[in-house]
Order: sequence, then structure tokens, then C-alpha cells
Amino acid sequence: DGDGFLLLQGLFPHMTPGEEYEFGSNDTRLSSAARRIIKAAERELDTRGLRRAVPSGSRFWPMFGSIVFGILTIVFGFFALGAFVDATIPVLLMIPAFVMIFVVALLVSRKPLTAAGAETRDHLKGLRMFIEWAEADRIRMLQSPQGAERFAVDEAGARVDPANPRQMLRIYETLLPYAVVFGQEEEWAEHLAVLYDQTGVPGWYVGTAGFNAAAFS
Repeated sequence: DGDGFLLLQGLFPHMTPGEEYEFGSNDTRLSSAARRIIKAAERELDTRGLRRAVPSGSRFWPMFGSIVFGILTIVFGFFALGAFVDATIPVLLMIPAFVMIFVVALLVSRKPLTAAGAETRDHLKGLRMFIEWAEADRIRMLQSPQGAERFAVDEAGARVDPANPRQMLRIYETLLPYAVVFGQEEEWAEHLAVLYDQTGVPGWYVGTAGFNAAAFS
């Protein structure tokens, strides 16, 4: 995909067959590639219509008001301290005013989600819940009518058979990148190793030595 190609370009700029990359603390190629991927993902969110632009006026007035309020609070706080009043109240007002400016700046700089963006966010939350469930709960989900709609094994919408390791392997391989993102890669790899033991050598594996599912997990 596009992200993978950006990563390859970052690690192997010449794209020469046989080129090798050695990870090291002084090499910034990986971090530079990661920054480019993140920027590309930000642009993709806008391109797909998952976030909407906010009018400049809607951003300006909250920011302007918070800055004015914060500055006035801080200035009067210093005047109060200069008048040798109890420092407790001025300091308690000045600190929140200072923090408020940064909080408002952070909030107004964000782009809100569109309806499609909110739907995608909810879908990812549900996917994370599915990945974090115990295996028995996942099987019950796959056997439910809702699971049949979400995880059909063919275009006709056939329901997944949890007893069929090839069908389960297809689902686990598809969701592996999401499991990595959600921090469940070790558990997911263990499930894949079991399924590979049952189904044989995966189609993507090429090597002189036989495929070892235990080493994969």
C-alpha cells in the first residue's frame, strides 16, 4: 500500500534489489520515514472527507477571547502581588489563566470529524473491542447475525465457520495490522501460529527452510 511504499522509500532510497538496512541509534531514516507517513495519513483524512475544515472566524474568536482574558488575569495578578496582598488568590487565578490559553489553542487547532469520520472512529473502536476479547467471545460474535454481516467469507455473505481453520486464518491475517496498532500483536501471533500449524505453510512464506509456526509467534 501507499504507507508501505513510503516506508520502503525511506529505508531504501535507491530501491536497489538486495539492498539492506541496519537499524542503529544514529540513523534517522526510519524516524524521517515515519514522519512522512504520519503527514500523508493526515492529508488522507482530509482527502477522504473524514474531517471537516472549521471557518477561521470560529477559531479566531475563542482564541482571541482566551488570550485577552488570560493576559488581563495575569496582569492584574501581578498588580495584586505588587500591592503586597495575600499571594494565594492571585497565583491560583494566574496559573489556570496561563494553562487555559494553551488548552483553547489546542482545541481550536483540531479538525472535527465528519459523519463519515465519526462512523470510522466507532468502527475502529468496535474492531479494537473484538480484537481484545477472549477467543470464545470472538467465536460467539462470528456466529451471531451481526458477525456474519461484518465477517462474511465470500461475496454471497456466507457465515464464518469457526471450526474451519482456513476461514479463521483469513480473518486473523486480515486483522493482524490492527492487532499490532492496538497492542495485541503477541496474542494475535500466537493464534496465527496455531492456525498455520493446522493449515500448513502460508502462501506468503518463501524460504529454504521449512516454515516454523512456533518461531513466528
